[in-house]
Amino acid sequence: MTVKWMDDVLDTIDNARTEAELLARIVSTAKHLGFDYCAYGIRIPIPVTRPKIVMSNNFLPSWRQRYAHCKYIAVDPTVQHCTKSTIPIVWDEQMTRQNPQMWEEARGAGLAHGWAQSCLDGRGSGGMLTLARSNDPITAQELAANQKYMRFLVHVAHQGFLRVLTPHWQLPQEKTLSQRECEVLKWAADGKTAHEIGLILSLSRETIKFHLRNAGSKLGVHNCTATVVRATSLGLLV
Repeated sequence: MTVKWMDDVLDTIDNARTEAELLARIVSTAKHLGFDYCAYGIRIPIPVTRPKIVMSNNFLPSWRQRYAHCKYIAVDPTVQHCTKSTIPIVWDEQMTRQNPQMWEEARGAGLAHGWAQSCLDGRGSGGMLTLARSNDPITAQELAANQKYMRFLVHVAHQGFLRVLTPHWQLPQEKTLSQRECEVLKWAADGKTAHEIGLILSLSRETIKFHLRNAGSKLGVHNCTATVVRATSLGLLV
């Protein structure tokens, strides 16, 4: 595999228009890397009290149903690791001892050996790619040769799923916050009152309140705290 291969993968995934099409292209790439199965889970941060987890994979339907029914996501050590770190993790014997029933069922579904890594983008959304197969443990030699491509796929997949899955929680173009609204919200996020922000920006208190109300209206919320939280979750204040 070469830089050209990476460019081809990027072009292929960038051209996917639906979740199913995107998954099929990621599965094809995973097979080139020696894995029969792959999964991508992405966390959509809106609404804050009920963030949505979207899972897309080519696992056996029976395993998908079992994993959801038993709420294995809450005890899956790969998920626990990847929510805290972007360092890749290889399934090992110590990990499988933590929940032997789950791992025995996973092996029965063809998921005996695997690798996972998360992508935490700083905008409230985070994703995790899992690559798995039924035969042949993942060796140090294999990782030395292929892990850079596997890690590349993590980031390409994350951007692809963000593009395909999240239009419904992104702001329409006509509702984009103005530069002044973002500036006011940043100061509000730092704990400044409308009066204090007005002094900092040389604007009246009423003008600051106007910008806060306008930003809240665009974001579909009705108070300053909610406006700041929503704007931050959407990555609008970076």
